[in-house]
Amino acid sequence: MSLVVVGGQARKVGKTSVVAGLISATGERRWTALKTSGHIHRPHIDATSTLIAAGRGFVLTEEFDPSGDRGSRQAPRLPGQSDTARFMAAGAEHVYWLQTETGGLEEAIPHLRGLISPARDVIVESNSIVRWLAFDLYLLVLDFGVEEFKASALQTLDRASAFLVRRDREEPLWQGVRLPSRPMLFMDPPQYVTPEIVGFVRRGLAVEPRARHGIERTT
Repeated sequence: MSLVVVGGQARKVGKTSVVAGLISATGERRWTALKTSGHIHRPHIDATSTLIAAGRGFVLTEEFDPSGDRGSRQAPRLPGQSDTARFMAAGAEHVYWLQTETGGLEEAIPHLRGLISPARDVIVESNSIVRWLAFDLYLLVLDFGVEEFKASALQTLDRASAFLVRRDREEPLWQGVRLPSRPMLFMDPPQYVTPEIVGFVRRGLAVEPRARHGIERTT
């Protein structure tokens, strides 16, 4: 199994666009996509989801597109389209959503491991997940125009394989953050995923045997 994690310095820096763009650009991969959220936004189950597991502080669901528009390879956001629907439209074979509260991620990890272990290719939108799962690539999205820098991003800086950077100013608005030496791949929204980024991911997943990063922790 190959595992790519896409994190970000803050909300709304383009993480979902990067995940959808990579799914769309690497059609040779059979992606299972996972989005994690630090709050339980939708505790109920409806026609667009199936409950996989739930427990103290987490809800894990498989997401569906009621329109059946799966695999259309359209990464751009459509009006009213959810993040998980974008993953489906980009071509992901399965899409899951893990919603957690404080402490819930640790409770959910055994369920998550069992869910993704049969998958060939997995891509996850998350920062904190790299503390729990061994990964092949961790891409951290940075935006020089955003001042916020989440604690979960700061804590995982040294695990990043590369930084995907939106730089529309000379100096970043954030202060006091020292970036480790890593490849910096520049984005130019609305093109979040460039040929350079796709090439980096393909090369990173082509290495055999894969040198897995992170720690496969047990609970």
